[in-house]
Amino acid sequence: MIGERRRMLGLDIGEYAIKAVELTMEGKNFALSGYGDARITSQDRVKDALREALSSGNISSKRAATAVSGRGVIVRYITLRRMSPSELKNSIRYEAARYIPFEMDQVALDCQKIDEGEEEGKPNMKVLVAAVKKSLIQEHIDVVRSAGLEPVVIDVDAFALGNAFLTWGSPLTSGTDDKALALVDIGGRKTNINIIMGGSSHFTREIYLGGTDFSVAIGKRLSLDPESVDQLKISPGERAAEVAEALLEPLADLGREIRLSFDYFETQSEREVGQVLLSGGGALLAGVAEGLQEVLGRPTTLWDPTQGVTLKLSERQASRVRENAPRLAIALGLAVRLRGKL
Repeated sequence: MIGERRRMLGLDIGEYAIKAVELTMEGKNFALSGYGDARITSQDRVKDALREALSSGNISSKRAATAVSGRGVIVRYITLRRMSPSELKNSIRYEAARYIPFEMDQVALDCQKIDEGEEEGKPNMKVLVAAVKKSLIQEHIDVVRSAGLEPVVIDVDAFALGNAFLTWGSPLTSGTDDKALALVDIGGRKTNINIIMGGSSHFTREIYLGGTDFSVAIGKRLSLDPESVDQLKISPGERAAEVAEALLEPLADLGREIRLSFDYFETQSEREVGQVLLSGGGALLAGVAEGLQEVLGRPTTLWDPTQGVTLKLSERQASRVRENAPRLAIALGLAVRLRGKL
């Protein structure tokens, strides 16, 4: 029997689906011991979908990490005079008020120093600041507790994406030490970007374009209903060329927004984004990686975040993990957050 505190449950609660992964520690390595998912058919059935995901994955862990995203989440990278951790903790609410467009009593605030530098001979430091509306956090807590779980960690989607990469993805960056790497997770309604440099996050952004836009474009071009579009996305067969043509416009739109993010980051950091790793359900569609690579002008590949993770699952579950691996980056990154709380 594996003790409760040796299990780590990550819950990616999206707009249209819930992914639940359970990790266990085997020595210093991770094993994926549970995986379940469920579609969210309507927003009043999120709690039912969570229970279905846990049941389908035979997940027994009660301690969970989940994440928030959307317009109730603000992330800023700010430069402050260099100070001690205790000084930063005491002053961050005052400092952050200049950058956060919410009343400060309405948000939960956290920060992390990510770099030190100097400007005009004065020592400074770069600090990541995250502010999340308390009402959004409470919504997630209520959903998680409805399934009899304890929400131990509430993270942000983009940071969970980075956690997964920093845990399992580093071999993919050989030869790019002098450049930054971009993680791009294409979900249903939005795309998360997290630019990693020197082992930490230096830029994040949410773009409100995603797999739904791909589906709408395919349905419109091919005159198909949503159910037929979903089936075609899974298995385009002889219509692959038509699907690829339908995707040209939404991929160009998404690519332009990603490039704007890269341009801003590169101007601010004077460091080039040298590689792009794609994850999320939208990235699984045939032609997406190739289309974005053409727009972005950088090596762009589909990322399997389960590489390096031992699968301790039934053959049926293991097969589903292999099919859905790029969808699991955020859930895996959340589960890893519980490692320090075993």
